Amino acid sequence: MSYSPRFLLTAALLLACPSAAFGQTDAPPPPPPAPPAPATGTPTYPAPGAATNNWDVIVTSDNRVLYVRVVKQEPGSFVTFQHADKREETWAWAQVKVVALVPDRNALFGAAGTTQVGPAGAQHSTTRDCSGQPGEICREQTSTQVDGKGVRFALQGQSVQRVKTPPSYDIGGAFEVSGLYGTGTGDIDVTLTGYSLQGGMRLMVGGQFPGPEGGGWSGLGLDVIGTFQGGFGKADAGGSEVEYEQAGISGSATAGYQYLSFGSMDPKTLEQGGFGVFLGYRVGGAVTTTKSTVGDMENEDTTTGVAHGPTLTLSFPKYNAGTAKLRRWTISAMALYVSDFVLVTAGGGYTW
Repeated sequence: MSYSPRFLLTAALLLACPSAAFGQTDAPPPPPPAPPAPATGTPTYPAPGAATNNWDVIVTSDNRVLYVRVVKQEPGSFVTFQHADKREETWAWAQVKVVALVPDRNALFGAAGTTQVGPAGAQHSTTRDCSGQPGEICREQTSTQVDGKGVRFALQGQSVQRVKTPPSYDIGGAFEVSGLYGTGTGDIDVTLTGYSLQGGMRLMVGGQFPGPEGGGWSGLGLDVIGTFQGGFGKADAGGSEVEYEQAGISGSATAGYQYLSFGSMDPKTLEQGGFGVFLGYRVGGAVTTTKSTVGDMENEDTTTGVAHGPTLTLSFPKYNAGTAKLRRWTISAMALYVSDFVLVTAGGGYTW
């Protein structure tokens, strides 16, 4: 009996692979186990960067994942971000679980440049604004100019670093302009009307300043002030009226209790408004020059003395909890006692 080559090949295959003859196949491998869920319940998301096409990532409190551009953020207070359609939103910190930023923020907030070419040469300038970076507010300008004089490069920039821990003190310069009125307390009827210019330093030391949520602050206030004052008046002694002009300089120190109250931070200006009061007592020395006229006779006299008295200052602060920068408009009232004379001043000023 003879067999064809095709029959012999088929028989060999059946002997070598019996399962194929009966239509049997191997079972597929089991699927890999699912990765465990994060312990906090926060969904997984790709790290910001190349995997997100350089978009930042925000995970919301209800576990949604948003790919956005973070413009500003103050942890614990708010986050401001921009969608792909340039629509901007500001959310309270309680609405988010995670705010993850692209590591290289310069790629997002830099390199806006212009180039100018003219008969005198070429100039290229760029502006980099990293105000969207957490913890820093900065602006940097660079320019490169090429002309017949060669190649010149210039760099201008400013940077303000956000503080991590609010301070417990503040020191700043102060300037005030006041009107004054004085009257004698002795046997001579004397009055004085004029003005005063004051400048110096204000120091506050106490508890820690509040964060972006606002709150109160109290502590010790110390003012070291130099004053120039000028005025004119009249004196009546024994029926004789004397007109006089007066100018003086003085230095003084005022110590007392300082209280400030701050509201919550405005997410657009990053500032907190508020109200403050300072109750203190001032002590200092003064040198005064008086020119008096009686009829056709003129007289000039210089005196020194000690001035002291209570002060009250109301302030309206603007405070940035991120940079710990404090500015204040002030309204002050003061009563000073100098020998047999009482001097009252009231005015306004600015502390920075």
